[in-house]
Amino acid sequence: MGNQPASSLSVPEVVPFEAGHREGVRALLTSAYGSAAGFERLETGNPLGTYLGVCAVRAGRVVGFNIWNPWLVHTPKGPIAVHQSGSSIVDESCRGQGVFGRLLAVGEAEAKARGIKYFIGFPNPASHGSFVRAGWETVRSMSLLACAVPALALRPASRKLERSSTPEWQFVEWRYARAGASALDANVGRERFTVFYSTTTRRGLKVHRILDVLDGSGRRDLRKVGQLAAQLPGPGGAYLRASAAQSASLPALPWVIPMRRTWDTPFIVKVLDRANPAEADAVRSAVLSYGDIDVG
Repeated sequence: MGNQPASSLSVPEVVPFEAGHREGVRALLTSAYGSAAGFERLETGNPLGTYLGVCAVRAGRVVGFNIWNPWLVHTPKGPIAVHQSGSSIVDESCRGQGVFGRLLAVGEAEAKARGIKYFIGFPNPASHGSFVRAGWETVRSMSLLACAVPALALRPASRKLERSSTPEWQFVEWRYARAGASALDANVGRERFTVFYSTTTRRGLKVHRILDVLDGSGRRDLRKVGQLAAQLPGPGGAYLRASAAQSASLPALPWVIPMRRTWDTPFIVKVLDRANPAEADAVRSAVLSYGDIDVG
């Protein structure tokens, strides 16, 4: 079917995701990305609720998909619940026909019917333009930052995540357990932090991707990320993607160096309910970290 001329194919129908679409979604994601893990990892157990999904279907076959997962963003007003755009795909046979825009439109209609107020996303270069054309705001970009001080701790950094009673911590624990992240409780001065990270090895050295840094109350705090990176298992290095609301705050972080890249991940927002402008501005001003992106 993928080799047939677009003019000879019927226009796909865009519908809300149902259980019967699951295997078709998995097959479509696997054909495009080699795996459906980005969908499977987040589809169950989210303490914030169930996801919203939409599919494009033609002749009984799923040819397009987008999912929005319940998520928390860390803002000056505290954590705010939003829905984050996750796995997105349109089959090659349907590209250039406006299918992705229709997926976004149906998703927004379903979200409004459910009372969802905010969509956020971190698109790749292929999808960013489609989101912008659908009315999403590009708020700013997430820089890639390297920690100049090496990771030098000799002991293994491991921590058993203990379930907390607050919804914020329950979400954090669920999210990073699903991502297979490691966690370390560490002090900087008299302050206690939890660092979530993943590790690879390159040329015999550990390379840590710092996903998140939370203080004792569960709020994101990136001010001490350089000092905390030094407490991760070494010898090795550490880096993160991050963006803060205050434009001068990230360059002022000690022992953190911005890295040049051809693509800095944009943070995009779609406000679906404009009844609370102050809250919408807080979502736009969220302090972001690598862990907000769907990474393992």
